[in-house]
Parts: sequence; structure tokens; C-alpha cells
Amino acid sequence: LWMAGYEAHVNRPELLPKVFEVLPGGASFRAYLHFTQLSENARLDRPVLHKFDFGPIENQRRYGQTTPPEYDWSRLSVPFFMLGGQ
Repeated sequence: LWMAGYEAHVNRPELLPKVFEVLPGGASFRAYLHFTQLSENARLDRPVLHKFDFGPIENQRRYGQTTPPEYDWSRLSVPFFMLGGQ
């Protein structure tokens, strides 16, 4: 499925009705928000995958800090792949 981008030249307006017909397409809306947060905070020097950002007050309540923590990959004991696409 095509996903909307921030730049006009990557969007296909004729597909917009189909996009809205199937959104959120098997995922929660928060998952789309989280993907947007990760995209906006991406760094070229080091990829960062952090937990959902609820804002400073709610982050403090949930995570004990004002910013969302990064995932702790050292806790995984099995091989895994992370795939993404555009």
C-alpha cells in the first residue's frame, strides 16, 4: 500500500481515496504516529529506535524520564532482523 509522504512530489493524489478507505490498515493509529516520530527524529550518524513519545509529562509518568527511552537491544537473546521500506 502506498503511504503518504511529506513532500508533494512523492505523493500520488489519485490514490488518496484508497488510502483513506483502508487506513489504518491493520495497525493502530498510534503505530502510525510512532513511525512518524521515529522518522522525524532519525539521525544519520546512529539509527535510534525509541519507545512512543507521549510528551514530557506523560513520558515522566510512564518511563521515569521526560524523553522516551531507546529500546534495550541487549535484552534480546535470539537473532532478529528489522526491515523497513518506503
